[in-house]
Amino acid sequence: MRNIPFRIFQGTLALLCAGIFTTLPGCVKEIPDKPYYDTDSSRQQFGNIKLKKKKVLLIGIDGANASVVKDLNPPVIKDLLPASIYSFNGLADTSVSVASSWATMTTGVRYDLHRIYDSSLIPLTDKGGHADVKYYESFISTVKLDDIATKVTVITRWEDMTSFLLSSADKVVNTSPAAGDQGVEDAALANLKESGADITLVNFSAPAVAGQTSGFSAANPAYTKAILDTDTRIGKLLAAMKARSTFADEDWLVVIQSTGGGYGTRLGSHKAEARYTFSIYYSPSLIAAEYTKVHKIADEVVRFNGGASDYVRAVNNDGGLYNVGTGAITIEAKVRFNKNAAGKYEWSFPPFISKIAVRSGNTPGWAMFRNGDKIVWFVGDGNNKSELLSKSLPDGNWHTVTGVAYKEGAQYKTTFYIDGENKLTGSITSTPTGNVSTTASFILGYITDPFTNATNNTDLYMADVRVWNTVLTDQEIKDWAYNTGDLGAHPKIANLVGYWPGQEGSGGVLKDLSPSKKDFTLQGNYTWNFMGNTFDAASANPPSLIDVVPSVYYWLGITLEGNKKPAGTNWLKLKVQ
Repeated sequence: MRNIPFRIFQGTLALLCAGIFTTLPGCVKEIPDKPYYDTDSSRQQFGNIKLKKKKVLLIGIDGANASVVKDLNPPVIKDLLPASIYSFNGLADTSVSVASSWATMTTGVRYDLHRIYDSSLIPLTDKGGHADVKYYESFISTVKLDDIATKVTVITRWEDMTSFLLSSADKVVNTSPAAGDQGVEDAALANLKESGADITLVNFSAPAVAGQTSGFSAANPAYTKAILDTDTRIGKLLAAMKARSTFADEDWLVVIQSTGGGYGTRLGSHKAEARYTFSIYYSPSLIAAEYTKVHKIADEVVRFNGGASDYVRAVNNDGGLYNVGTGAITIEAKVRFNKNAAGKYEWSFPPFISKIAVRSGNTPGWAMFRNGDKIVWFVGDGNNKSELLSKSLPDGNWHTVTGVAYKEGAQYKTTFYIDGENKLTGSITSTPTGNVSTTASFILGYITDPFTNATNNTDLYMADVRVWNTVLTDQEIKDWAYNTGDLGAHPKIANLVGYWPGQEGSGGVLKDLSPSKKDFTLQGNYTWNFMGNTFDAASANPPSLIDVVPSVYYWLGITLEGNKKPAGTNWLKLKVQ
């Protein structure tokens, strides 16, 4: 990924947009159709009653790490939250940059479609490709198609953004880059004193500048000062909004949306710190709510693949710590399988996490192995075995696999879960000589297996491996299936005997963060690969960039249906008047 600095282009690219975007056959401008219907009645009169006019103040902040803002708890933002719908746990696109975030926020289209990544604001094309490149209009075009009388003002020191993304605005104020955010503030205050604009979009970027200079960290005084200064500027804008002579006849929605942060001194990064965003929708008319769900990101992980001659695996000489014996064990891991040579998620029958000499017969030990597009939880005591076969997993999503084995009387009981659910149960009636114990190492990835040939070894990513010396309850397994990195509140934390997040990003060791300190050693020609997706892809996202457009549409009374409906979620819920 290129390290694209945040910079303000001058007018050359605006000429490029005007002269080339309209003539090259490879660029197609997407112009939305007329919305289906409009529920806004603010311009209408009912007898002698005139409804308040809907207004929007949209403030985009570049470079503000959501976690830093949350911990700082700036006073203006703090005072807004009791009357806001908000979250500090939103997630920017995988290809996070200021440009891609602004494109997502203003078009309501994700990066994989709009393809805007760097400060040129021109959609990227596949090298050697000849397919048309779509240029998606911003929400301003739809708003004005709905009601041409709606006036939009944009205030930013990033001139090319107004030329490329926001060219449909009625009024553009490009402040001097040298004036920084003070120039943006001054222009915004002057604009808010006027009565004309229905939507005012303001772009602050001081946190981005400070972070690039000396670091995107709460330990950097210049960075935290830039965030607090931005908070103060927001307070001034709100005061100016409320001081308008027409304020009593207006109904304002204030949206404060970060476009992502930075890592080190780099603005925009695939690191989690940079990708988390915050969203605040403020209005006394809203039913206030905080969305606290946190999506945990699979950052940089090892790809476990290969066979006897080219395997990549991790080996842990645990000294018997992870045997079941006469006790109990719970093994959890997050796995994401890759396709085989035929393009399918099917493998037969390689183990991928195991503590067993060889996965065959009734060999003592335990293992998880693939069976087509399913997973088998195998437990053997030397004389008998239990094999539990999961549901099909024909996808490339992350899944949490959980295997449990424990001795109860003369039996070994086994259970198996996928994503905290889909529980399967089994048992082994053990003989006096039976024991689920082995001197074999605990291994992630390849082990010798009589059922696996050289062309059919598994291929997967694995992270967040946890071992407990007790049986976790069904509810504990479900509640913690997608949780990563913050196990301190787990009810069985005293029984955690192994925890490997597996996201070091470099080096040849997977560190054990449990008290056992049993590290894995990587073997083979391993690489750390950036993933960028979330462990819990199937669950609902908290408010983020993609949701600004549908939320603004809802506030303005614009409803789109079918393929014109924005991809994001409207989070606004109004109080009953």
